[in-house]
Amino acid sequence: MHRFIPVACLLLAGCASSHRTTAPTDAAHVVSLTSLPPLTSLTAVGGVKLEALFLVRHDGSVEDVRLLESSGDLGWDHTAADSLRRWKFALPSSEGSRQSQWVRTTLIVQVQDPVVMTLGELTAGSRDEADSLYALLNDGADFTALAKEAHRGIANQCGWFLGTINIARYPRHIRDALRRLAVNDITPPLQTDSHFTIFKRLEPVPQ
Repeated sequence: MHRFIPVACLLLAGCASSHRTTAPTDAAHVVSLTSLPPLTSLTAVGGVKLEALFLVRHDGSVEDVRLLESSGDLGWDHTAADSLRRWKFALPSSEGSRQSQWVRTTLIVQVQDPVVMTLGELTAGSRDEADSLYALLNDGADFTALAKEAHRGIANQCGWFLGTINIARYPRHIRDALRRLAVNDITPPLQTDSHFTIFKRLEPVPQ
């Protein structure tokens, strides 16, 4: 029976997720993921530990990836590497070079039950814009009203109702922030790809 790694997809059954175990705060870190392939009978027992080298361009996209050892299933390794090439990183703010650089990371792929939340989001194109939105929300501005206004094209912002989703689709730093949310709470601005996003946990949608 295959188990799936729902990094960028939605699943209803018990599933697996991947997370980084070596991510210093001043190092490059993952901000956008794509799903890994189904675990096979050779990889599913005990999960999978991957040591990977990413060649990351200055814009955070992946130029190349190398798995430093096999999961035990060469076909799974090949498909996983194809997925990892579509990941995106945020490089340290002090990094001035526009040349590609190698980033080494360890990922643990484990079978986990899904964590499902109903979420809304506000996304800004810069940290300053996101901080301004966050300050407005903390001063009592209505999240839904800001999202509707932003969605009409105000500045470089956008916002909408995401719906009920499995948070395994997000990188670990976002999943950790979302798990701490009570209903109607918001996160501080979180870097997602080249943007900064504020999430709000909403009341579950009635079935």
